[in-house]
Amino acid sequence: MDGESLYSVKWYKGRREFYRYTPKESPPMKIFPAQGVQVKRTASNESQLTLLGLSLASSGKYSCEVSADAPSFHTMIVTGDLEVCEVPKHVPSIHGMRSRYRIGDIVRGNCTSHNSRPPANLTWHINEAQVRKRCHHRPPGTVGQGINFNH
Repeated sequence: MDGESLYSVKWYKGRREFYRYTPKESPPMKIFPAQGVQVKRTASNESQLTLLGLSLASSGKYSCEVSADAPSFHTMIVTGDLEVCEVPKHVPSIHGMRSRYRIGDIVRGNCTSHNSRPPANLTWHINEAQVRKRCHHRPPGTVGQGINFNH
C-alpha cells in the first residue's frame, strides 16, 4: 500500500472492533467498548495503539486492518495473539508433611500454587534430587502436585 493515501486503520479483539482511525473524519479517532480493552487515547494514532490496565480478560486474538483510500481501497489485515500472564501473589504452600522421616517411611504431601497464568510448574526435590510425579490434581484456580513415594 506504499504511496496510497490512508483511508482507515481498525483494531479488533476477536471479531469486535474497538478502535478506528479515519484521518478524513472529525474526530479521526473512535473508540468502542470491548471486554478487557482500554485504549490510551493520547498515545494512539494511525500508526500505533496503546492499551491500559491489562488484565486476564485482555488476552485474545487482536487484528489490525489497514485500508487505502479511493480508488483502490486495498486492505491488509494482520492478526496476532496477546497473552496476559499473572504471577502468583503468594509463594507455594506445602501441606501434609512432617518435619522428620526415617529411612523407609512413606512421604505424602501436597504443594499448591494459586492463581497463576500460565499455571506454575511445581517440582519436588529430596536432598537436591528431583522426585518423579506420582499424583497430579488441579482444582479450579490452583496448580497443585501431590507426592506419594517410598524413598
